[in-house]
Amino acid sequence: MKLLIIDDERSIRNSLKEILDDEGYDVDTAENGLQGLAMVEKEKYSVIFCDIKMPEMDGCELCNKVKNTLEYSHIAVILITAVTDNETQMTTLRSGADAFITKPFSMELLTATVDNIFKNREIIASKFATQPMYGAPDATGSHLEDKFMKNLYDYIIANCSN
Repeated sequence: MKLLIIDDERSIRNSLKEILDDEGYDVDTAENGLQGLAMVEKEKYSVIFCDIKMPEMDGCELCNKVKNTLEYSHIAVILITAVTDNETQMTTLRSGADAFITKPFSMELLTATVDNIFKNREIIASKFATQPMYGAPDATGSHLEDKFMKNLYDYIIANCSN
């Protein structure tokens, strides 16, 4: 699995990279949101770890861009911050983040969060693989994945005879 760490603090980037490398992940780093977004456009990442407070582009803005772009919306985004007030947490959740971790954090929490995201995605993939046409997806929500799945389902149904 390929991971991306985006943090403006070099020591945090390097520490996270070293630990996640030791866990067997392929890890890239970026020092701000703009640089990270450019990397997302070129590489295929499974998870992005991103600090919220950064120059150039903050973590919530990056998360919004990733989650609202069909090509990247499947990437899990874990936002990391030292700010723990309710407003920041609500902004984080509204940006579409898959998880929110406050600094300082334990590496066990971080790796457990990644493992959980991967396990949940495996469950979803397994269910879809065993029941791929289990009713038409509901595209009434605002998620790009729902709309994509609805379009895919409609296309398959319309072209079954082909």
